Order: sequence, then C-alpha cells, then structure tokens
Amino acid sequence: GDTAARAGRKNWIINGGMQVSQRGDYTSATSAPDGYYLDRWRVDVNAVTANIQQLTTTVDGGTVKTMKIIATSSATGALQAYQLVEDFAALAGRTLTFSARVKSNHSSTRLQIYDGVSFIDNAGSRHTGGGDWENLSLTFTPSNSATTLGARITGYDGLISLATGDYIEFTTVQL
Repeated sequence: GDTAARAGRKNWIINGGMQVSQRGDYTSATSAPDGYYLDRWRVDVNAVTANIQQLTTTVDGGTVKTMKIIATSSATGALQAYQLVEDFAALAGRTLTFSARVKSNHSSTRLQIYDGVSFIDNAGSRHTGGGDWENLSLTFTPSNSATTLGARITGYDGLISLATGDYIEFTTVQL
C-alpha cells in the first residue's frame, strides 16, 4: 500500500511545500536582504533589492503555499533562493532528480545544483519566463568530490539584467 508507494522516494529537501515559516510572518511582502526566511530556504540577492512573500495560491487545481522573491530595484545581478542539503555526502555519485513547480517572468530562471565542484543545470531545468507555472526538472549526479549540495531556484546565469518587478515563485520542491 502506502509504504510501498514511498519506498526509495525520500525527499532530501526540507519544507519543499513552503508551509513552515518559524522565522516570521511573510504573508505580506517583506524586504528580503540575504538571509533565511521560510524554514531552510535562504534568499540570496546580488546588486538588487528584493521582497519575499509566502503566498497561498492555486496550482494545478489545488491550494498550495509558495515562496515568491520579487526584485524591488533594477541592476545587473542575481535573484535566487537555495537550500543546502543535509548529509550530501550520502548522495555523491548517485543519480538524482531535482524538481519544482516554478513561475517567473524572467527567462534566466532555472533549477540549478551546486556541488562545490560545479554548477549543474540543463535545458529542462529552465523556465520560459512567460509568467506561467511550469514543471522544471534536473537529473544529475553529484561529483564524488562534492563538498556541498545546494539546490537552487535561481535567476542566475552569470550576472543578469534584472528589473523592478522581476520575480521567481516556487513550490513542491523535491530532490
């Protein structure tokens, strides 16, 4: 039954459904300098200012919580959230899939893995920037030399041109 359905499917992402927010109430847009907001999720901005918000919205006909990061200034920089995966050494050399539902108005938005050796992403992990919810997925194998494992939802492809109002919103993150 239920146990068999979940066998071998441990989600290494904590709070992938954006439901836990012990650090504060972010249901209203809140200024977000670099730091932790929704549990285990760190916001990282470069050269721009941003707001963070925890929203309750409808995705695929169901009600879910999301995390939204919105640029509040324009610059060449980066806008992203990431989570460091605990016990990453247990995952070195294993084939993994990182996935999420992502909505963005910027075509540089993507899922990306950083394993301490390299940044990993591919065409299937990139958002069109069309403002709709998209299923993004990245299958990868962390290096046996990995020193960390950072699961990133990012607008970073080197530094990019960001404008006020550019955003990344995501939910149902799994690894």
